[in-house]
Amino acid sequence: MKRRFKKYIALLMSLIILVCCVSCTDEGDGHFGLAITKMEIPKAAGVNVAVANGQNPSGNNTTEEPGSTEQPGDNNTTELAFDSSYIGRSDGHELTNKYGDNGVDLNSAEALEEQRKFAELEMDEFREVVSSSSINLHFTIIHPENYGVTPPEEPTYGDMDFSEEGIEKALNSNKKGLSELKKIDRSLLTKTQKLEYDMLVSEYELALESYKYSFMDDAFAYTSGFQSNTPVALSEYKLYSADDVDTYLELVRKMRDYVDKLIEYEEIRRQHGYFMSANCADEVIHQCEEFIADPDKNMLIETFNDHITQVEGLTEKQIEDYKKANVQAVKESAIPAYQAVIDYFKEHRNDGKNDLGLCYETLGKKYYDYLLRSKSNLGLSPEEVAKRLDQAISDATDKLKEHAYANYSAYADYFNETSLYGEIDPMETIEYFIKAFSDRFPEMPDVKYSAQNAHESLRDIASPAFYMIPALDDIEHNYIYLNLKDDDSDDLWYTLAHEGVPGHMFQFCYFLNTDPTPIRAVLDYLGYSEGWATYIECMSYAYYKDYKHEEYAAIETLNHQLSLLISARLELGINYEGWDENKVSTWLDEQGFGGNDAKKLMTYIISDPIVYQYYVSGWLFFEDLKAYAKEKLGDSFDEKEFHKVILDAGSTPLWFLQDWVDTWITEKLG
Repeated sequence: MKRRFKKYIALLMSLIILVCCVSCTDEGDGHFGLAITKMEIPKAAGVNVAVANGQNPSGNNTTEEPGSTEQPGDNNTTELAFDSSYIGRSDGHELTNKYGDNGVDLNSAEALEEQRKFAELEMDEFREVVSSSSINLHFTIIHPENYGVTPPEEPTYGDMDFSEEGIEKALNSNKKGLSELKKIDRSLLTKTQKLEYDMLVSEYELALESYKYSFMDDAFAYTSGFQSNTPVALSEYKLYSADDVDTYLELVRKMRDYVDKLIEYEEIRRQHGYFMSANCADEVIHQCEEFIADPDKNMLIETFNDHITQVEGLTEKQIEDYKKANVQAVKESAIPAYQAVIDYFKEHRNDGKNDLGLCYETLGKKYYDYLLRSKSNLGLSPEEVAKRLDQAISDATDKLKEHAYANYSAYADYFNETSLYGEIDPMETIEYFIKAFSDRFPEMPDVKYSAQNAHESLRDIASPAFYMIPALDDIEHNYIYLNLKDDDSDDLWYTLAHEGVPGHMFQFCYFLNTDPTPIRAVLDYLGYSEGWATYIECMSYAYYKDYKHEEYAAIETLNHQLSLLISARLELGINYEGWDENKVSTWLDEQGFGGNDAKKLMTYIISDPIVYQYYVSGWLFFEDLKAYAKEKLGDSFDEKEFHKVILDAGSTPLWFLQDWVDTWITEKLG
């Protein structure tokens, strides 16, 4: 989940309030809906499975002292054949210096004036976005007066006008914004401004393209819809003052009206033939029923009661009055809002016209291609993504077989383990990662952070874990929330790397500490941020010290990578290539994995198309980009410097990140 700067139809402008954190998707193994099972690989002839590769028969990797940050094993034991030809470009690629000065004097009076004009344009855009809704403003900046931002006159979730006139107005606004932007002479901008100029042009162009697909976006999508995001946003609405309390309470009171508008939008979607399948509707109903199951202990009551006591200057009577007002607002607005969603989806549960993937919708395949660019931020076509995933699956499968043949005993034991990890302390693990990864990444800013359990009301609604993006002017305070069930305990290790260090928390804190222009706080790209965090989690297994067998680190990494790759390939097969349940089941069997969960997987994948590509194709992009940089720089390649270049760019479309890295390479090559 993310804040994103988009000017689609008015609905999507309002939905940016619901994307104030970054998270893993849920289901299954805590990351995706697929849990990889043991591949049936026969014992290799002549291999002594007890002492393969000269290992200690026990295989116990206990030679490292507790707390050691030395990476165990061979650093390349699990590295796949990452391909430098897949660098996020569908049109081929040659080394460029797109973000260099190219001989232009950027300190001339003319250039400085153009840079000033662009900076003003960016600030105007920033102010417009953050003031569009009260939640958007609250999560982006704590002190709007320092940015010249005027808060909305009254608390609001944002404008939602689905009429033809409203859509036409938004379309014209986009056209005007793009026209104004293109009056800027890009060649006179600084390196960073050039990147931000390209990002804004891309945003406007994608926004204009989005009108071809009006009403195809789902306001109640499984992982990113109102019903799952709103509780997180409101439960983490920090109360700094009495004014914040008043705004929050008014937002809760207005939730029913807000939901009525969303249902109005859903009704338009239904009339256009876009209503979700019965299975997906059942999931929405289930999420809403879980949220309102115990009204007296609803999370919006319990979290508010915690937050209100921390507001300075309130008397005991004021605190009690606020608590009573909140209970009333939750019971008279929030819970009825969720009940209205339940009632609507029960009434129309069977109205969906398509039980299969997105490609069976009118314009579905074109819309999928658009989503790859607009949400996953990839520069590859769906066909190229499919080819890349197929190659990676083949490579990972071959690598896993190599490890199975080299030490079949460890391989067999791995899949018989009930738990691979001992008790993991979240804070200690984050501290460990900070030290362990220090030789591969730049230094993390000195910030405060905590890892804590999410409220129990979120257990069946929110993701297994999420990191709250700090406000632009409050990067000192960082929170990671864990929503893992008891049987998900083995996911905690990689989850803390993904959400914490060097994943999301590191990525956001590092970039915000570079004092970026404010517009970057609302320009965030899922392919970059989730791809980065997945890139990190795939590294994390090599750093665990207490596996029963040393071989487990490699097997665990490859098993996890296969789970990611298989899930992403299924997503593309179902939503772009039109795979049905039989095809999904058969394909899984052909890959060596059970196909019994095909129906459940399809429901999850269909409900929120493209989401897997954020993580998986984004991760592959970072790996392929690193392979590309190594190929170009040879012995002068430095991984830590490479990571710094990526982090300095900040969240950006991946095709621009390629050009950014190209500029770094050309500078190093002289």
